[in-house]
Amino acid sequence: MTLASTASLSVREQATAEIVSNQQAWAGLPCDSFMRSPIWSRNAWEHYHRVQPGVDPSSLRPAVVCDEDGRLLGRSVWFRQLQQTLACWRLVGSGAICNDYVQIPCQPDTERQVGVATARWLHRQPRRSLGGLAVIEVDGHRADSIQWQAFFRTLCAAGWSLDSVPIQGAWCLELPNTWHDYEMRLGKSQRRKARCALKMLGSGKLQHEVYRTAAEIEREWPKFVRLHQKRRQLLGQTGCFANSDYERFLKNAVIELAVQGSAWLSVVRASQQTLGVLLVFDSGDTTYVYQSGIDTDWLHLNPGHLVNAATISNCIERGQRYFDFLRGDERYKSDWRAVRVDLRRSLLFSPGFTGRGLASVQKLRRSLLHWIKTRSHDQQNAVKALAPSESCG
Repeated sequence: MTLASTASLSVREQATAEIVSNQQAWAGLPCDSFMRSPIWSRNAWEHYHRVQPGVDPSSLRPAVVCDEDGRLLGRSVWFRQLQQTLACWRLVGSGAICNDYVQIPCQPDTERQVGVATARWLHRQPRRSLGGLAVIEVDGHRADSIQWQAFFRTLCAAGWSLDSVPIQGAWCLELPNTWHDYEMRLGKSQRRKARCALKMLGSGKLQHEVYRTAAEIEREWPKFVRLHQKRRQLLGQTGCFANSDYERFLKNAVIELAVQGSAWLSVVRASQQTLGVLLVFDSGDTTYVYQSGIDTDWLHLNPGHLVNAATISNCIERGQRYFDFLRGDERYKSDWRAVRVDLRRSLLFSPGFTGRGLASVQKLRRSLLHWIKTRSHDQQNAVKALAPSESCG
């Protein structure tokens, strides 16, 4: 299918009740990531998005793209959230939930066509339906996404103003066939640490356990949440589980995905004490690490390194091809030889003078903040250069 043939595509709105509650409504579309599964989207809407400030529950808009023969090509679900005087349209499952590689689920080789058709459908919506001055947010998309590039070009050609910025990247590791081959890829220091971790796990001093059933995950969930929050609070952060809506969404989605065999917990223990936990999802030949938790009282054993080594080893043994740490530019990911994938957050402002003005203000504000941050950093360096050097003795 060529780009010119998008004129033959049609976009229809699906009944809200059907798209939210009926998994059969999603049948026929490939699902290459747990974050694009109907289970993830349904729980995101029911337990998180729908109850957030400014969200209009009646604004849910499922859009189905079909070809001229009625064959399903793609499907996306949008909702509106008011932010001051702006009506922001987002994809269900994205935003604060951190849907990395955000994409409109579609048939193979139709990414560009589905992106164009969806953009045209959004542009044709009456302004009263969009909510007056509208902004479309796509948060966490790949910088090289064919689908979103076509989506943005289509809306920009129709008068929308685009503001797209890089965000923290995702980090993906291609796995070899054996642990030995993987060790040979690591730097000298990391290789030594990895060998030490597996030696400790093999000695019986530490135990690596995998929990895949819904009942097991339900039992271990409070420990996982406690360790995640404990680590975040040590870093001076609130921690995402401080939001009860978020925890409700995630726990329900994880339990349902565990029943399907894709969600699991990877746990390292010492004398029945949980040291580290990874919340992991399998989608095809890729394993994703969505969240982690470590016991900060055991930092001398480097629990994060232990649980990462054990989980990567498990994935190699099972024949997985990729191990994805997802979003976040922490140093340890490159130490494990993961490769960065550029992600972006893009805003599109509706056509007209006001929309163009808001886009310009957004860019100016970001430039000003960058200038202030750079100037502050330069001043700090100047003060350090003027300060007398310390000497021993």
